[in-house]
Amino acid sequence: MTELLRVGFVGCGSHATMSIMPSLRFAPIELISVCDLDTERAEYAARVFGAKRIEPSYQSLVEKDDIDAVFVVGPSKMHTKVAIAAMQAGKHVFSEKPPGENLEAALEMQKVSRDTGRYCMIAFMKRFGTTYKKAKELMSEEFFGRPSQIMARYAHWHQNTLRDHLIYMSVHLIDLARFFMGDYVRLSAEKNVLDGQHSFSISARFASGAVGSIISSTQQPRVQERVEISGERALIVVDNIVNLEVHRSGCNGIDPGFKLSDIQIYRPDFSIPCPDQNSLWFQGYAGEIINFSEAILAGHAPSVTIDDGVAAMRVVDWLERGAEGALELESAGDNS
Repeated sequence: MTELLRVGFVGCGSHATMSIMPSLRFAPIELISVCDLDTERAEYAARVFGAKRIEPSYQSLVEKDDIDAVFVVGPSKMHTKVAIAAMQAGKHVFSEKPPGENLEAALEMQKVSRDTGRYCMIAFMKRFGTTYKKAKELMSEEFFGRPSQIMARYAHWHQNTLRDHLIYMSVHLIDLARFFMGDYVRLSAEKNVLDGQHSFSISARFASGAVGSIISSTQQPRVQERVEISGERALIVVDNIVNLEVHRSGCNGIDPGFKLSDIQIYRPDFSIPCPDQNSLWFQGYAGEIINFSEAILAGHAPSVTIDDGVAAMRVVDWLERGAEGALELESAGDNS
């Protein structure tokens, strides 16, 4: 019998029940218990997703001996307090992003993770999305060469506050650029504010020497997402998560002539009912949960941890404080 990771789930709201809980079935996971301040939501989640019991509080859930790990999906403050309580109770943690309301909260989670030896994964699911995973793989192939530049945009509808804009939405883009290019070492930014809505144009330099241009905005009517990654001999484009384009240098750059064979385009066919076409896989939810559960069962850290959460929140903190002056970092991964 395949070993299963026994989990408790704190937070049974719309995101949890639409995206995270439905993805549990793809992973080696047994859902033991659920908890929510709204009893009806907890009862619904337990019934639909097969939890064995409902706990009255997160405190009682994290203390149970038949749970190996805790999932927490809810408001940012809840992520911090539940994750800390779970790790202190000896449980590993899968926390939805952001890792708390601010950098201080993320650093507190990081310290508890280190002190207890418990792993804390932050759910930056875009890293596991079908096209983004493929783009990362292609970057390692010889035809691409060394990465030189990234241009990334994540624009969307209005947010109530600048903090909401950054911690719930743009933190995705901040982490995604680092996923592709490595640690930030220097950031500078220009901003525009219209009726309380912000747009940031961020210039980045990475530890590799590559550079980047990152656009973050709440001044568009719907989500617009695009990533372009340049290498020495190729360009990779992911447009609105769905379309992946690979542009290669014609004849290794010797012949400037244009050939259609130099361009490859991938688009999913959502009419085909298989995992690669399933939106839970395509957007990365299934992949992140598989990564977490398999890593914990194998006894090692998942590929995304609270250290990555802290690195992203350092940039969020700088932007929230106005991004006045450049943000210099020896390494965004240096979170001591």
